[in-house]
Amino acid sequence: MAIIDVSNLNLVATVTTLGEYDNADLGTWNCQPLSASNEPTVQQDQLSATWNFYVDPSASNTLYVVVSNVADTQFDYIFGIQFNLVALTEFQFLRR
Repeated sequence: MAIIDVSNLNLVATVTTLGEYDNADLGTWNCQPLSASNEPTVQQDQLSATWNFYVDPSASNTLYVVVSNVADTQFDYIFGIQFNLVALTEFQFLRR
């Protein structure tokens, strides 16, 4: 494993994501059907991070991503569709 020092790279963007997991596909919580009285708390639904994007001027086809301040869901145990939806959080880059 190598550690990359980004201090010599150019910071090109910083994106802060802050939000909550969408419970739309959450069928059960605490082994019971999801309801207004049986659902994750805001803390348990939290999804946020700071994403810094760097480039090396001498390597124009390489993008370095540094993720910090990560606050993921606070589940004790998560599986099934809930895990898939949390784990598949993504960014899409569009070419201009």
